[in-house]
Formats: sequence, C-alpha cells, structure tokens
Amino acid sequence: MDADRDVSHIAKLTRMRLSSILLLLPFSPAFAVTSFDVCTEPGDGNVVRAGYTVFEDASVPPAGADLVRDNWVLDVAAGMGSAWLGGGAYRGTLIDEKEVGLQTNGYLHSFYFFFQRLRTPASNLRLAAAPALSGSSNVTKDPDEWEADAWQLNLAAVWRWPASGNDAWRAGLCADHRFGRYRLYPVVAYDWQPHPDWRIAAGIPDAAVTWQPADAFAATLAVYPNGNEWFVKNAALTQSSLLEYRAWAIDLELTWRMTPSLSLAATGGVDVDAEYRAALADGERTLLDAGTVARVGIELAWTF
Repeated sequence: MDADRDVSHIAKLTRMRLSSILLLLPFSPAFAVTSFDVCTEPGDGNVVRAGYTVFEDASVPPAGADLVRDNWVLDVAAGMGSAWLGGGAYRGTLIDEKEVGLQTNGYLHSFYFFFQRLRTPASNLRLAAAPALSGSSNVTKDPDEWEADAWQLNLAAVWRWPASGNDAWRAGLCADHRFGRYRLYPVVAYDWQPHPDWRIAAGIPDAAVTWQPADAFAATLAVYPNGNEWFVKNAALTQSSLLEYRAWAIDLELTWRMTPSLSLAATGGVDVDAEYRAALADGERTLLDAGTVARVGIELAWTF
C-alpha cells in the first residue's frame, strides 16, 4: 500500500507539472505507431512508446462526488520477419474514488501481449490477438488472485481490398473491451486519400482524418470507442467485482517527428457519454455517469 500511496503522490505532482508543460508545447500528435489495440491498423512496426494522460475531474453521484483519473501508456513492438509482428503493452489507470466508495483500491493495471499476422502480397487478411491480464493492483501483483475474470482475449480479423489509387476498403470482425464489456462487433471502413497531404478513414466504429503537410508534422482528428474492464478486489481481498469503463472518444492529436526515429505527440480530447459500471464497497452495483470528460496527454515514440 505504501508503494500505491507513492504512485498517487507522484501522479498528483505530475498532473500539476504536465498542465504547465502542455501550455508551452507545440501541441503535437502521433504518426501511426503499432499498438496493442488489435482492431486498429498497425503503423510503424518496431516501436517503443510511452505516454501520460490527465483526465478532467468527473463529477458523479452521490452528491456530485469527484472522480479523478490518470492514465499511463507503455508499448513495445517489433517485427518478426516480413509477415509477423509481436510485442507487449501496459495501460495503467489511477482512479482516486475515495468520495465515491468503489470496491477497489483505484490502482488499475492492464498487461497485454500481442501478435499480428500482417497482410502480404499473397493475402489481404490481417489477424491479431492480444491476451491480457487486467485488474486492480492487489490482483495483478499476486498470481493467487488471477481468476478467470482477470483475463482478456482481444481478437481481430480484418480484410483489405484495394479500390482506386491509394484508396482501399477494410472489413472484418473485432472482439475486445473497447466498449467496456467484452464484445464482438463488425468493422467497416474506406481508406481515402483525396490529396497527398490528406488521409481519411471513414468507417465504424473508428473514423479519422489526418493532415500531413510536411514529413515532420501531422494532425489527426479521430473518433473511436474508448473503454476497458478490470477485475478488482477490495483491500481485504474478501470481495471481487468487474469495473467497466465505456465512452466515445474525440481526439485532436498533433505530432512532431523530431528525428527520423523519434516523435513527440500531444493530444487534446474528450470522452463523451463516459460512464463507469462498478460495485460499491457494500457490494451494490452502480452506474456512475461521468458525462463529457476532457483530457490532455503526451506521448514519446521511438521507432527502429
């Protein structure tokens, strides 16, 4: 618990410092880099990426209690030959929910191991799998607490067919926790490049518009489902439940490629219709409606 308190103190200091730093940065986004998100098209194959996001305090019941949240990101991916990609990823979430009284210590961790079979000249099918361990810190740090609900299996099968020029259709199926609870859903998109500086991915459930006027700069406006689920336990390890987050994200991401291999990205965005489905300390299930929550984030990526 002392380590958790230290993390909480560091997070609060970082929140204040990051807010000041972001006012001085050239608000910058990310060139496509590979992620554990199986439903997202992979970008640069070999990458190490780290980031931090601060969420606006969300006012939720009862009596407008504040729910404070921070996120950490760490991705490592590497190509394995011309047709395979693999790596690991970490997503850390700190929820300071003492006023709300949830059945968790608020320290949430998701560890992913992902593999992708990339498209080749002989096949237009991309296959991806990302098993994950997702839970509160008192679950993930102790293998004896790894129950079935702590595990995830994220999957995707997406085909791509060329249209005209650089344009293409994509269609397939994904199964993951981007909508909170585990869900199988269809993916359909049209990748359109109306101008050398513009790329448009018009689809469901993800859509994005990217403007790249120079090799060193890009701006992306994106809409996508933003959720996850964690298996959590109370401090005494006597009660367990699933904590679910779901929202629709709208992001403006600006990226500055500082060198051919190093890029800095800054994101400003909102989570719309954000809600938490969780158990309170007394075991009662509840829905916490956070409404629209603003956030800012920064990421550093090294491709190799």
